[in-house]
Amino acid sequence: MDNFDQKREEIKNVSRKIFAAYGFSKTLLEDIAGAVGIKKNSLYYYFDSKEALFKELINDEAAEYFEKQRKIIETDALADKKMLKCISELMYFIHERSTKYSITRKAYLEIKSNLEKYHQNFRQRQLEIFEKILKQGIESDLFHKHNTKNFAADIILIVQSIELNFYINSNVQFLHEVDFDLVSKTINRIINYMLNGIKK
Repeated sequence: MDNFDQKREEIKNVSRKIFAAYGFSKTLLEDIAGAVGIKKNSLYYYFDSKEALFKELINDEAAEYFEKQRKIIETDALADKKMLKCISELMYFIHERSTKYSITRKAYLEIKSNLEKYHQNFRQRQLEIFEKILKQGIESDLFHKHNTKNFAADIILIVQSIELNFYINSNVQFLHEVDFDLVSKTINRIINYMLNGIKK
């Protein structure tokens, strides 16, 4: 690892702690630069913006998340159980990030558009996992044959829509204040209905 990569990792390690301590909204690049021992302008050599730095932290954590998803796929559980387990892991991942980084509802809606490419990549990887589980369900004779790509996309749309609905319609200031148990139960109930509809 060269000096550039080492410094990037140092900045990420420091910023992870600062974001966790002060939240996304209240963390300033000056705070991070000062903690690393460099000037704010020097920070732009490694990261274009606070959003870009935050995105990279989430990408690192997403890699760990998808490794957990991969392990779920490789278990001997029935496909419907795998799907619900993967969705539970997804909700836990979202909740843990919102708690860890104290993201306000307003900041989430702002950075969501700024991090759209990240969301697209995450969505695509999640789509592939859901599609693989649905194909396993067909191969094991649990599910009727269906368009697995469309069904997987529908599941993601349902999850995102319900999640966003709770964020928009709640009166909370921070995302972690949303009742994630209720969100998870609502999503699991609806996805269960959908899965029952394709069972033999």
